[in-house]
Amino acid sequence: MNGKLTAPLASILNTVASPPVIIESVPSRGLLMRKGVMALGVKPYYDITIGPYTFITVNELSSTIIQKLSLLPDVEMIHYDGDIRFFGGFGFGIIDAIRSGIRPRDLILGETVGPRDAVTTRNNVQDTILIGTEQVRQEVKADRVYDMGYTGSNTKVAVIDTGMYQFHTGAKANAVSDTVSTLNVMKRGDTSGHGTWSCAAVGYGPASTRTGIKTRGIGDAQLISIKALRTPLGVARDSDILKAMDMAMNKHGAKIISMSLGANATVTSSIDPKCKIISYATQNMGKIFVVAAGNSGPLPGTIDSPGICPDAVTVGAYSITDKDASWFSSRGPTIDGFNKPDILAPGGGRVLKETRQNELLVGPTAYLSSLDKTDKFIGLRPRNSFAALQGTSQATPIVAGIIAQWNDYSLAKSGREITAKVVKSLFKGNKIDATWGVN
Repeated sequence: MNGKLTAPLASILNTVASPPVIIESVPSRGLLMRKGVMALGVKPYYDITIGPYTFITVNELSSTIIQKLSLLPDVEMIHYDGDIRFFGGFGFGIIDAIRSGIRPRDLILGETVGPRDAVTTRNNVQDTILIGTEQVRQEVKADRVYDMGYTGSNTKVAVIDTGMYQFHTGAKANAVSDTVSTLNVMKRGDTSGHGTWSCAAVGYGPASTRTGIKTRGIGDAQLISIKALRTPLGVARDSDILKAMDMAMNKHGAKIISMSLGANATVTSSIDPKCKIISYATQNMGKIFVVAAGNSGPLPGTIDSPGICPDAVTVGAYSITDKDASWFSSRGPTIDGFNKPDILAPGGGRVLKETRQNELLVGPTAYLSSLDKTDKFIGLRPRNSFAALQGTSQATPIVAGIIAQWNDYSLAKSGREITAKVVKSLFKGNKIDATWGVN
């Protein structure tokens, strides 16, 4: 086969007879590529066009057909449609569940996703520092900006994740919930809780646990939840995320897209389809993508995709307790050699993994993996549920909510929306401070 196959696809063909693929057109030749693909009898799963880029995805494709596709003049590249997942873990484990008399099947856990999640199992809640998102809001000074009148209410923020539970006390009635249409999951809702936590961090109203841990989103941004990660484990394919990005921008008109997800960076940002869309939309459509750096730290060179994209606002995590980067937060440089992450925000954890008292951030979640009336971790709980988590997944929506505040400030002062380039120019340190953007 020729050089149009990316290295991951060429490698996977040695072990998988019919892998899922993403077929990318030569820029601005999507229509011609589509005709060529159809002529070979290929049935698309998604057909996505953003600017000059057209991507057709197929669930299974034989090596013979892949070879024929690679010979089409209008095909630029053929990618392996790999797995992608969220970055964050629940702070309570299976052993703890068993000791508490909870059936493991009733508990949705970060541990089930894989070892790269930043999950610490605790046998005693006293070993855990629980910090509500209201305190996080004060830590990053978003409350001060909110009180100045810049709430983010004029800005649409799309959260691409596992969905959103809209019946929590803090949920906003005007929040929009959508899903990538071909997912074989519930159309609405969130059976993981990860997406609800992320949405809540951007724009849910005040709430509190029964023992008074206060939670609140950064501001009042117009929330759009795009359910793209299959629940409960929060896994999808790259093509699901491409489709969700398309929906966020072209269907819902989101200004800011928050993505607490990623995967190992196996190709450079100039080849990665997600990065191509991020760069095009940032430079030509005025969009701002806020993307998790990943939980693969503390070693250097561990930034995940699409956080590797130079045009993305890539977010790492820091510990409020230690005032420094969390041990699990991915470090740069990227696979391309770029210095990332761009900024750190509260994400729980500690500087040293071995530190006895682990830091977890408490926020609203779906009806699973909650805190009970004594703030001990339990399984099923209806309606007003809260989860204590850590990860760059938690840091990312905090930054997205702050950028929404900055966009409102820019609109009020100049009548123009803020750009990703301006956002990065406002960073005056490595830890986010909401007041940077309103001076």
